[in-house]
Amino acid sequence: MNLNSLYLTGSLPISSISTDAGVPKCKKIEIACESHDQGWSSYPRDHGTYNNSWTWGEISIITPKKNNNLEVRLIEKEPITRYRVYTNKHAVDDWQTHNFEFLSHHPLVKSLQPGDIVGLWIRSCYPGWRNYIKRAEIKFYYTV
Repeated sequence: MNLNSLYLTGSLPISSISTDAGVPKCKKIEIACESHDQGWSSYPRDHGTYNNSWTWGEISIITPKKNNNLEVRLIEKEPITRYRVYTNKHAVDDWQTHNFEFLSHHPLVKSLQPGDIVGLWIRSCYPGWRNYIKRAEIKFYYTV
């Protein structure tokens, strides 16, 4: 792998804001970003398509760990379960807008607990392939 970088994180509120209804529960997660690959390749027949595109984004749950100073550290640098949220078009250097949502029945949303961190990972598969990001956001919808 050439690129495997944690780009953005977000989380549900910690249970200190829980209501009479209980601890906040995630109902939906939306991810939006603008990205593109390196803009060239040696495979002209695939340009502008998703065929043989080797740059993408994934999200995962990262379990935080507190040390003795109550400082939170991200301990899961290589999460086992990741979910793809976008793929860039092959050899296109124009910004592409990607929107993806995970609904309440998805395993990621079902397993998310208050205080868990969701991370957006920026990926590319081979040396020479680049994944450029202009902006990204993660939105959480939850009960209050």
